[in-house]
Formats: sequence, structure tokens, C-alpha cells
Amino acid sequence: MTAAPTPQTANRPSTDTSRVSRAVFRRPFWISPRQVMVIPVGVKYLDYAREVAKTLHKARLHVEVDDSGETLNKKIRTAEFARWNFTLVVGEQEEQSRSVNVRNRDDAGQKTRNDVTVPLDELVASLSKLKSERRMDNKLA
Repeated sequence: MTAAPTPQTANRPSTDTSRVSRAVFRRPFWISPRQVMVIPVGVKYLDYAREVAKTLHKARLHVEVDDSGETLNKKIRTAEFARWNFTLVVGEQEEQSRSVNVRNRDDAGQKTRNDVTVPLDELVASLSKLKSERRMDNKLA
């Protein structure tokens, strides 16, 4: 025998959010609360990752640095799962050339390391343009 719903539970929304959660976190870049995640490949590149984040923050972009002690693959997977629009991976090569390795959330073929890095100032200009144009796609110009 089932009990009648109480007033406290009768008007509660369903707890099945599996369909909603996918749509909620896949927002266009210009309104996304998770625009850019910067991931250093190791602890010794954390300063450069913070410098990249500071540069992007000055351009009025929402950016965070993953300074957790997790492995690189775990950090990247966590950023993908959290639906960050762009994940920037920085290491020795990127620090020396003042650039970043860019992973786009919406580019399914870009799940491995790119051989091409993007200069930091060029990336800032592209992301600022993407934000100001309020496009629905997530592609850099």
C-alpha cells in the first residue's frame, strides 16, 4: 500500500536531471560560467598557467587554473566532464613560445594533444571576439 504524497513532496520537481544537465552545461561561450580552464602539465609550469589565467582574466573572461595534484589525463578529463568551453594545456614548449595548446569542448576530433600551439595574445583576441559576437558556435576565428 502506497502512502499519499505529503505537501512537502507533492510539488517537488523530479530528481531525474540526466537530460537537463547535458543541456544546462553546454552553453555558448559568451554566457558560459565555465569559459576557460588552464591546465599545467606539471607543478613547475603552474606559474605560467597562472600568468595565462591572469592575462585572460584581464580580458574579462572567466578562467580558472587546475592546480590539483591529479595526473594530467585526470585534469583534462575533469575539465571535459565539467563542460569547460576551452581547455588550455601549458608546458615547457608553450612557456618558451608564450603560447597555449587549445582544446575545444565542441570539437570531437580534438581529444589528443595538438601539434600546433596558439600564441597567447592571438588567443586572447580570438576569445574576446568570440565573446563579443555572441555566436552560438564555439569556434575560434
